[in-house]
Amino acid sequence: APHLHEVEGITSLPYFVQLEAQVAPNLDVIVPLKKYLMSGVENELEKIVGEVGKEILGGEVNLRLVQQNLTINEYVTLRHRNWDDVCNTTNCNDITNVVQNYVNRTLVDIDLPSLQSQEYWRFSFVSRILYHE
Repeated sequence: APHLHEVEGITSLPYFVQLEAQVAPNLDVIVPLKKYLMSGVENELEKIVGEVGKEILGGEVNLRLVQQNLTINEYVTLRHRNWDDVCNTTNCNDITNVVQNYVNRTLVDIDLPSLQSQEYWRFSFVSRILYHE
């Protein structure tokens, strides 16, 4: 069975188009952090956190939240470490400042709407609503 968005004509139905306009901008999109950082960030992170900088760069970012005024542990997920451990040994505000200074905001602005649209048409947000995830 095809996914709903693969059914011919479904993506042009006014109801779904209107729903997309309302829902898509609020959807989280999780992507590799490194893709959205400008060069030079590695050196700056290494000065603050040493080898943990590589772990941060290997993390995933909630692209919807990256441009909001949040601390890094609220929008970046680490694969092999816990933010509590990192923040206990390093000032996470310093890490946040470095990452924020190196975010390629133009690329985020370009990619985020289309990634949110793709996420919308997967309709995975519906199952999160139904199953209270």
